[in-house]
Amino acid sequence: MAAPARRRRTAVWAAGHRLARARSRCTTTTRRLRSRPRRRTCRARTSGSRAAGTSSPRTGRTTRTAYAGRSPARPSPRSRTGWPAGFAWRAAPARTAATLCTWRSARRTAPGSAAVCWWLSLGGGPRSRARSGSTSTRATPRFTSMARRPGWTSRSWTCACAPWTRSHGSGTSGRRRTSRPSEDGADAAEAVNGASIRVVQVENSFPIGACISKSSIQNPAFVDFFTKHFDWAVLENELKWYYTEPVQGQVSYADADELIAFCDRLKKPVRGHCIFWAVENSVQPWVRALNTEQLRAAVESRIRGLVSRYSGRFPQYEVNNEMLHGAFFRQRLGDDIDAHMFRETAAIDPAPALFVNDYNVESANDPNATPEKYVALITDLQRRGAAVGGIGVQGHVTYPVGDVICDALDKLAATELPVWITELDVSAADEAVRADDLEVVLREAFAHPAVEGIMLWGFMQGHMWRSHGQLLNADGTVSQAGNRFMGLRQEWTSHARGKVDANGHFKFRGFHGKYVVELAAGAGGKQVRRAFDVHKGDEPLVVDMNL
Repeated sequence: MAAPARRRRTAVWAAGHRLARARSRCTTTTRRLRSRPRRRTCRARTSGSRAAGTSSPRTGRTTRTAYAGRSPARPSPRSRTGWPAGFAWRAAPARTAATLCTWRSARRTAPGSAAVCWWLSLGGGPRSRARSGSTSTRATPRFTSMARRPGWTSRSWTCACAPWTRSHGSGTSGRRRTSRPSEDGADAAEAVNGASIRVVQVENSFPIGACISKSSIQNPAFVDFFTKHFDWAVLENELKWYYTEPVQGQVSYADADELIAFCDRLKKPVRGHCIFWAVENSVQPWVRALNTEQLRAAVESRIRGLVSRYSGRFPQYEVNNEMLHGAFFRQRLGDDIDAHMFRETAAIDPAPALFVNDYNVESANDPNATPEKYVALITDLQRRGAAVGGIGVQGHVTYPVGDVICDALDKLAATELPVWITELDVSAADEAVRADDLEVVLREAFAHPAVEGIMLWGFMQGHMWRSHGQLLNADGTVSQAGNRFMGLRQEWTSHARGKVDANGHFKFRGFHGKYVVELAAGAGGKQVRRAFDVHKGDEPLVVDMNL
């Protein structure tokens, strides 16, 4: 085994398999782990020879894969003692399927090298299930959703194409029963044996978006990258109070309307950012100069004017930005004003989820923004009748540590509210470091059961709040971080093609979202095409393809 002085850590990635060694680039984390045990075993399920290591088709480098799981019902995982720096760890729950976790060396030299194994559900494959209905024999692709996103794979499920016989009188009271294929089912299996099948994911259920501005959408390279690689949008400044009403009584939503119309043409949802901003230096001077009664009237006017104008347009609102770091309205109008903003917004437009939003919560470097204080703030708002519908974690990070992010998300998950990474940017002058750090945050967020979306706070040089964070350079070329980002998006999109086997089965692993399946069988190559959705936490799902 390697000597501690050489700063190497050993990971036992599968019981009975050989050890994989990786040197960490994060020397701080390595020093922290130096006193920890050298190795730790984990229960694993593997898929053939790929379990020992997988070479990326794009880079040729090898990544290690193992299976572990973390119970969504237990937000705080046990100690990470013994795991190597730069690797992810998840405690293995007693009752969940073995789930995939990709271990990777942090010293990669090129983007997009993550590789994964294909795997099936517990017991080596899904059990036969049938739903009540008329008696018929069909070649039926069967889709089984798996546990909720433990480990790196956040929305995984398995697919099997199989012929089943349906029978009358099998009332299930809404629950599907287990059955065996009949002789007719065997005939149907033979009929589709060798048939070509193709499954294409057309939309991932996990949205990733970016902020836009009036100036950025004038840049063709920006628009092209945004259109191809992002699902949602948020206006960087154009909806903020200081922007829409810089002078008292002179209200203009022209720029916001232009950006919203742009997103409507692209069919991309828009987050509402933000109705108020709690930090005093982000409040325009004329508002700060108002007395108590004038300020209260101005607050009411702002809520009515903005929320009623865009009623039904935004699926989410950030009501009062950065309440952990600012208390301008609370100091001037009393402790209940923050909850009042939530209550009044919900009264005018009950449809959007109303978010809190703050920074440094995920970094463990700010005593004003600990996860515990964030949870206490949310609890107080709820006690006062605020309909808090989500938690925004901004994600302006430098040198992120995966374990720290995971711990923070675990604590926020105890609220049982959805979490979004709302303003992600990763700043590093070294492009390789930036790409690695961006991947750390994206993987942690995508893998966590409580996180339901990610928004990047810009992606193009010259159109970003922070420097050294771009995915797209000013000349339109893609940076290493941009290539890594695109590689992850491709990794998190599932496509499969192949032949139906002798049992009428076709199995593959994929992510939750919208799919199209195409089956071609028979001498004439008859084609059947079906669209279907697989949602988070789905029960086993049957998709009929009647040949």
